[in-house]
Amino acid sequence: SAALFAGLPPLPSATRELEAARQLLQAGPQDRLLGPAFTADAVRRAPLRDFRVLHFATHAVLPSEIACQPEPAILASTPPNSPDAAPALLTASAIVNLDLDADLVILSACNSGGPAGSTAGESLSGLARAFVYAGARSLLVTHWAVDDRMAAYLVAKTLAEIRGGRGPSQALQAAQLSILEDAGRGL
Repeated sequence: SAALFAGLPPLPSATRELEAARQLLQAGPQDRLLGPAFTADAVRRAPLRDFRVLHFATHAVLPSEIACQPEPAILASTPPNSPDAAPALLTASAIVNLDLDADLVILSACNSGGPAGSTAGESLSGLARAFVYAGARSLLVTHWAVDDRMAAYLVAKTLAEIRGGRGPSQALQAAQLSILEDAGRGL
């Protein structure tokens, strides 16, 4: 698993995505966990019930990608002095135990899908299902690996549409249609 984690590409647009979301949602700088502060333990200890929107812009891993990992997980930062990368995994079983009251959870996670077949679909369902069980009323998740820049653009457009009064599914549809309309015109 250490080789897998070391080989994951950086996500330079994730910070811009999170900052755009923070501004659109009018959240304060104290309402975020970035870089080394974004650990699985910090997420578990955070008062998540107080937030209506939770946004994860990171990698996700499937069981088919890590032989010793039996469930999907969101990849957070490895805590300092950790003997291995295991504490960086926010697993589906840990997510189920979070206490949420979120209107929307955004999982903008590169690599949250996988190759076609039942394992990949079931694993993604496991992450989505875990957030629903934890208290999320709606989710924005990916079914495939996504380009970091496009994910940032799509999430920002979707949140702008939500801020304009649309529900999450209508906002996502409007954002997707906007991307299609802009294709070939300098997107």
